[in-house]
Amino acid sequence: MAKSLMGECECRATTYRVADEFLYAANCHCSRCRAGTGTAFKSFAGIEREKLFGKPHHRQIDHSAIEADHTAARGLRSVDDIERLNVRGAGVHPFTMRDIDERGMRTVMQEAIHAVSSGTAGFHLSFDLDAVDPDEAPGVGTPVHGGITYREAHLAMEIVNDSGLMTSLEMVELNPVLDIANRTAILGVELLMSALGKRIL
Repeated sequence: MAKSLMGECECRATTYRVADEFLYAANCHCSRCRAGTGTAFKSFAGIEREKLFGKPHHRQIDHSAIEADHTAARGLRSVDDIERLNVRGAGVHPFTMRDIDERGMRTVMQEAIHAVSSGTAGFHLSFDLDAVDPDEAPGVGTPVHGGITYREAHLAMEIVNDSGLMTSLEMVELNPVLDIANRTAILGVELLMSALGKRIL
């Protein structure tokens, strides 16, 4: 009989319970994982989505650090009812895949950058690799078809660099266990280089 595993995220904003055994579990001891956790290795595991039960503890945004009206989410395409209410009620600037399809990545990125940088010294960029279509980025935890293309992702990063307003950057949602021939990891590195100024010419 499988034991129930309970825990919480590092900031304690969300608790979770896993109601079954893991599909897989592994440890990574690369320099990045050791540095990121401050330990000898990082552990990760996979479960069936239906077996994970979570409870977010809604916290008000600390307006001294991050203001919702200076936050944009780009490339939204698979949003459940609760997420939809949270996005609409939070005061962030959401840009869906329909926005990108109808208006183009250039316009959407320019509007997003304007929204997050008006009255600020710059912005932090968190790029979720699962925003990219899984045909291009298979190594993510939540692959959903209909994401941005390889070139759209690079254009977004190039526009970020052109703005000169990015103060920090993180690339997240890479799952090496699910990656195919390191395609997603390589894409992540290429996108980082575009964001940091690599040019075609």
